[in-house]
Amino acid sequence: MDYRGEDRRGEPRIPYVTEAFVEHTRRASDRISDLSANGAFIETMNGLPVGSRFTFSFHLPEAEIRVSAEVRYNMAQIGTGVRFLDLSDEARSSIDGLVRERTS
Repeated sequence: MDYRGEDRRGEPRIPYVTEAFVEHTRRASDRISDLSANGAFIETMNGLPVGSRFTFSFHLPEAEIRVSAEVRYNMAQIGTGVRFLDLSDEARSSIDGLVRERTS
C-alpha cells in the first residue's frame, strides 16, 4: 500500500510508531504503527470487540493526543484498527502537519 495516497479511510496515513496508552479494563501499553487524522492502527495482543469504544493517548513530536476511539476491525494477535471519535481541532492540526511533513 502506498502510505502517501488516500485509501478507503479518506485521509492520507503514514507509518508512525509511538506508544499508545489504552484505557479499558486495565491500562495497557501498546503501540501505534499507522496514523491518519481519522484513526490509527494499534499493535496490541489485547484486542477489543468491533464497535467497542475506549480512550487512549499517544505522543507526537510536538503534542500529546488524548482521544476516544471506536474499534473498526481486529487482526487476532496483531492489532486493532480504530476510528477517532472526538479529535480536537488542535490535535487534528498536529496530526495533519505530521502527515504532510512525512509525505512531502
